[in-house]
Amino acid sequence: MRKILTIIAIVACFISCNQTNKTEFTIKGKIIGEVKGPLQLLQDGKFIKLENKDNTFELKGSIENIQEAEIWYGFESQLFYYGPGTTELTLHVEQQKKNTVSGAVENQIFKNFLDQLTAIDEKNVEKRKSLIIDFVQKNRNSQVAIRFFEPKYTLKWENKEYKEAYAQLADHVKQSYVGKIIGETVRLKENSEVGRKFIDISLPNLKGDTISLSDVVKENKLTVLDFWSSTCGYCRRDAQVLLKHYPELKEKGLEVFACSLDRRKDKWMKAIDEDKTNWIHVMDKEQSTANDYYLVSIPVVLVINNKGEIIANDLSPEGLVEFLRKELEK
Repeated sequence: MRKILTIIAIVACFISCNQTNKTEFTIKGKIIGEVKGPLQLLQDGKFIKLENKDNTFELKGSIENIQEAEIWYGFESQLFYYGPGTTELTLHVEQQKKNTVSGAVENQIFKNFLDQLTAIDEKNVEKRKSLIIDFVQKNRNSQVAIRFFEPKYTLKWENKEYKEAYAQLADHVKQSYVGKIIGETVRLKENSEVGRKFIDISLPNLKGDTISLSDVVKENKLTVLDFWSSTCGYCRRDAQVLLKHYPELKEKGLEVFACSLDRRKDKWMKAIDEDKTNWIHVMDKEQSTANDYYLVSIPVVLVINNKGEIIANDLSPEGLVEFLRKELEK
């Protein structure tokens, strides 16, 4: 009997100890100004509607670890971190820079580093990159570190650098909601790395016939895969550099497979007519290729050999022409 009671006591203690892992939290907020729209909490990709009581709100619950969330008040939002205890937010409709968040220390860590990072000119890519990598290494166990993998901070990084920085993060950070998204980004970025096999694309051309990139790759020594759109001035300007040399390079075994991300066929066709780009054109109205090749911005230009291997990316227009000429002469 004593043994049974002892076992029951141990089990009860085990359950009780596990339950104490969850701690109560309270989020309190005050809004300065008129909110034109819904008041919501966004966490893990889901919106939770909050009740607006005279420009104040409150949310209570239990929590195991520090969490990242956003408060959306009308068309404005505020990123913040919360954990056990009380988190208080003061949100301004007109002057978001005056917003304040108290509670989890992660809020101050995020703000301090963001201030430090934004003080550096965006053109100084290397200095900003070095600062972020150092921050990630020092804060590998914190959810704050994952936030600085967003494209607006890492757009001009090499895929290898992005991948190596992500590898520094603790496993529990990688398994967070944002961590999993960044992990998928790492995987997708690899799809356009030099040495990788291309992902096939089959889309309608100007006549409405389906054209496959794989067929074009097989038939030519080199294929340039060019992602663009009619509204992208840089795309159309860069294409003109290649167009000047296209007849000469085509004779040596080059073809261009231009994949437009336009949603309107009339604008796409008008741009092609204006630019006189007489290579292969297809249109991805649904922009499905944007996911396969992780197209955060365009233009994106890849060079593929007839073995289906990506042999170059991220070249300047002039650098692309020079690279193609050398490769085609081999």
